[in-house]
Parts: sequence; structure tokens; C-alpha cells
Amino acid sequence: MSILLDTHILLWALDDVGKIPSALRSELANPSIDVFFSAVCVWEIAIKSAKKRPEFTWNPYTARQEALSIGFAELPIDGMAAARVVTLPPIHRDPFDRFLVAQSLETGHTLYTADKIVASYPGPIRLVC
Repeated sequence: MSILLDTHILLWALDDVGKIPSALRSELANPSIDVFFSAVCVWEIAIKSAKKRPEFTWNPYTARQEALSIGFAELPIDGMAAARVVTLPPIHRDPFDRFLVAQSLETGHTLYTADKIVASYPGPIRLVC
């Protein structure tokens, strides 16, 4: 099994493990499950970081390095996934979330998200609350 973390879940895994349900913590620690984060997550973190809001303290370089250091694999941005966005119903307006849904559909990785709207897309998506 392979899972793809949305940006929210990725940052929880890196910084605030207490927000992650215990079942998901077990999955993230299970060596038989491949855990991925998308380059799109790093891009989203970079944009939020550039806004210099005091409540958002993540640096994209640090987030990426920490994710790699704990064993998560990076999923690159791919043209097929980008094209797949056109097939999505207009459920969510956020381009990062739409790309993650398309990437999940294209690669077959189950997308783990904390966003109820994202979780309403058809496909391999799991809502984490």
C-alpha cells in the first residue's frame, strides 16, 4: 500500500504528531506502507512561508528535508497528473488540493487529507480526522 499526504497531514506528521489519530501514526510507522509527500506540498509551504505570517513558521527547505529524513518519499510534479486536473469536478477551488487529488488518481496512491471537501472527490482518498 502507498499513501500520499496532503500538506496539512504532512506538517502534522513533521511537527504535531499529537494531531494525528493513533491508527494513522501506526500506518506512518509501518515499514510495509510507502508514505509519499508531493513536491506540490513543498510548493504550497513555500508560498505560505513567503507571506511571512507569524502563525506559519515552516520553511520549505526544512519541511522537505525533515520529511525525507523520517523516510517519506517525494513524489515529483508530473505532467500527466497536471493534465488530469481537467477531469476533476469543480468541488474544490484550491489548486494545490486539486493537483493532489489528480496526482492520487494518476498514481494510485491513497490521498490522506484533513479537508472534508477534498475527501468528497471520488477516488482513493481517505479523510483523516
